[in-house]
Amino acid sequence: MRGLSPGTLIVIGGAEDKEGERQILREVAARVGDGTLCIVTAASNVGEDLYRDYRKVFRSLGVKKLSHLGYRKREEGIDVRPLLDATAVFFTGGSQLKITSELGGTPVEE
Repeated sequence: MRGLSPGTLIVIGGAEDKEGERQILREVAARVGDGTLCIVTAASNVGEDLYRDYRKVFRSLGVKKLSHLGYRKREEGIDVRPLLDATAVFFTGGSQLKITSELGGTPVEE
């Protein structure tokens, strides 16, 4: 998020390869470089599991610094700290409606 300068948007569309050549995820990791990748699991009901899986994949691709933006319910509040030092933000799969309804109107959206 550093200064909120414009960056590159990489739209994946889901079902990317997490086990083979991982070309798409390899490109995301390359864009992160030595920075921090924030993995957002807001679209899923199994966020901790997704974070664990993607953390393993991105570490194997050389990403050393990872953070996780995950929560169960909007009412519990959303901790924006994982986003503050992020070089890149990666949204995992799930319901796009859940992302917008959970994050819309919160400090994360801002």
